[in-house]
Amino acid sequence: MDREAAFELIDQLQGLGFRKTIYFHVLGEPLLHPHVFPIVDRAAEAGMVPVLFTNGGALTEDVVRGILACKAAEVSISMQTVSRQSCEMLRTTPLEYASYLGQIQRALALAESHKTQQRSPRFRVSVGVNQDDSDPPEDGHVVEQESVEDVKRSISAIFGQVKGADLARVRRALDADGIAGTGCLPVTDRLAVSVRPVGNWRRMWGDTPVSSGCCPHFGKELAVLSNGWVTLCHFDYDGRARVGDTSERPLSQIVASPQLRQMSEDFLSGKSVPKGCRYCRALVDA
Repeated sequence: MDREAAFELIDQLQGLGFRKTIYFHVLGEPLLHPHVFPIVDRAAEAGMVPVLFTNGGALTEDVVRGILACKAAEVSISMQTVSRQSCEMLRTTPLEYASYLGQIQRALALAESHKTQQRSPRFRVSVGVNQDDSDPPEDGHVVEQESVEDVKRSISAIFGQVKGADLARVRRALDADGIAGTGCLPVTDRLAVSVRPVGNWRRMWGDTPVSSGCCPHFGKELAVLSNGWVTLCHFDYDGRARVGDTSERPLSQIVASPQLRQMSEDFLSGKSVPKGCRYCRALVDA
């Protein structure tokens, strides 16, 4: 997205009275954007709470120092994998696993060493564990589901270079709650970890349309794609359920349009599913 277009969107959100969390992702890697830090700062100065998402592959020392100097509230490092085997099966990246893990380790250590800075953002590592289902069955990259002990070892490796990391607290939480989803566990006062089922974007779209159902995300968010399309949620990375185009009319007109209002009422009442959502696997029975 062009920097000026991003600035304009943030200004429009501010004009709408938006003061909540604004996330930078939607299947993209925000740290590859040449102007990501000025855009984050613009959102913070407009009264929003900017959160950066990254898979960790771009966390060079210069980038981490840029993060620490910007006004992001939080950085979420979505590792998605906790072992060399699952990483090599899931990702196709120039970074081999040891380099990938080492880069994240150094980023966390550097972030912790700068925690005395007033504006220094919180860093959270989101560790994905493989789901024990096989739907769809062609997912050949999924290895056996990790055990609690596997996850403990992986988290210890991730935070191994961080001085003062309280990993005993994390281990106790995993022993008590398992790995179905631990929530956000503090490791230091600036670093945290969460464990959740691994996300798989290839699971998002099914082959058969549905005519009924409800969505746990609908009405809680909108996403703006890099080309300016406004869509219903962050899962819709290719704009199947787009409801407007910010290059054609202001965001305020899009969110206040009678068409969006009627579609929302119909979806929430169970009358109909928006056309772009009918193949989404996130839908659940109403």
